[in-house]
Amino acid sequence: MKRTVLAWGPPVLWALVLFFLSEFRSAPSIAAPLLTVPDKLLHFLLYAAMGASLAWARHTSGARVRHGFLVALGSAYGAADEWHQSFVPGRNPDVLDWVADVAGVVVGYFVVVHLLGRGRASRKPKHADSE
Repeated sequence: MKRTVLAWGPPVLWALVLFFLSEFRSAPSIAAPLLTVPDKLLHFLLYAAMGASLAWARHTSGARVRHGFLVALGSAYGAADEWHQSFVPGRNPDVLDWVADVAGVVVGYFVVVHLLGRGRASRKPKHADSE
């Protein structure tokens, strides 16, 4: 149970951070540092972190969850986040923001999967060739 919470806690916490940012990004005191980054790049980077956290969770939990399911989950969260923004004063949903979210999830997820795979390959014992 502890391993599961430690593994899946980061993506859940990151989802809460993203919700918080969507809810309050229009408040100047909170948003000022974020507003200097181009909007689509910001979406990409924030959701790349989501994708990376999902890949890390899958790896550390040992769960046999399909990669496609986790990428779809992160992408669906991006869609839900855009929908949520339609209820926030001063925010508007944008399909291109969601496209940036999806691109971020995919890139973040598969970069971490690749890096973890390289680490696994370097830990495999090398077999001596018979002469």
